[in-house]
Amino acid sequence: MATLKIDGASRARFGNKPFGNEAVQRFTVETNATGVLKNSRDAIAALAVNDVITIGLLQAGLVADTVKVVVSTAFGAGVKAKLGIAYVDGVDSADLPQAVDYFGASVDIAAVGDIAVPMTKKLLPLPKDAYLVLTVIGAAVAQAARADVVVKGEQLCAA
Repeated sequence: MATLKIDGASRARFGNKPFGNEAVQRFTVETNATGVLKNSRDAIAALAVNDVITIGLLQAGLVADTVKVVVSTAFGAGVKAKLGIAYVDGVDSADLPQAVDYFGASVDIAAVGDIAVPMTKKLLPLPKDAYLVLTVIGAAVAQAARADVVVKGEQLCAA
C-alpha cells in the first residue's frame, strides 16, 4: 500500500457566487498508460489495491452535500474506490470523524460514467481542513485512466 499525493492537492480553494457561499470544487485523478498516477512526485509504480491518494483540500467549514465522480477514461475491470476525508493535522474530530470511506465505500470507476455518490451521512461542516482521499480497492490500475471528482456544498466559517 502506498500513500500518494497529487501535486497542488494542499492548495486551498474557494468558489462562490456573488454574495453567496456555494462552493464547487473539482479534483482530477489521472494515470498514464501503465497505471502510474500523473501529477505526483510520490508515484513510481502503477496504482495498487489499498493505495491511498490525496487528491485535494477541503477547507474547514465546508458542508458537502453533493459528490460525483465523472470517469472519462475507465480505470479497468474490477477497479473501485473508497472516497473520504483525512484531516490535514492527522488528529480526529469527535464531531465529524475522518474516514477513508466517508463519502463512498465502493465507487465503481471501472467503466466510463457519471457517478452520483449517495450522501448518507449527517450534513455537518468540516471542523478543520481535510484532504479528500481516494483509496483504490477491487483491482489494481494498469492503464491510462481519468476521473474528475466534484464536491459541491456550502462554505461556512470555520468553527
